[in-house]
Amino acid sequence: MVSDTKKQCSCLTGVLSVDSMKALDLVTMKKLDSKVNIIPVIAKADTITKTELQKFKSKVSFQLKNPKSG
Repeated sequence: MVSDTKKQCSCLTGVLSVDSMKALDLVTMKKLDSKVNIIPVIAKADTITKTELQKFKSKVSFQLKNPKSG
């Protein structure tokens, strides 16, 4: 079991898709990720399919783990 020492969280709102994410959004998420748990709130998530949502989550996770992406 991995112990998570992060005690706070940050909810980032208004992200519609990875394609429309601004570079500043990604930089902010990367910097916050080492300090707090991030909860991205996807705007209009109820209008996309489960497949699109899973692809979105995968892209965000990949971009956070790979500093040269994005």
